[in-house]
Amino acid sequence: MNKNEVSAQLIGAAFSRFEADRQQALSTINLYLLNPTPGAFPNIVNDIYDNIKKLVEADSALVIMQKYFVDNKDNKEIITG
Repeated sequence: MNKNEVSAQLIGAAFSRFEADRQQALSTINLYLLNPTPGAFPNIVNDIYDNIKKLVEADSALVIMQKYFVDNKDNKEIITG
């Protein structure tokens, strides 16, 4: 395995992690919004707020990765100089 393949795997792993973080935050927010059972989520506003912050962080990271590390022609290929 050459240096570019290792770099691509590492960038791909980070990209997948941020995608998973984004999906987890969205799923949690949707759960709260679609199931607002009184008393079931005593800190619902804080939980939604925290998950929106997580969503912003993951989305921002994905934008940065797309801009600096991923070739736009093939969304999983690392940019090499």
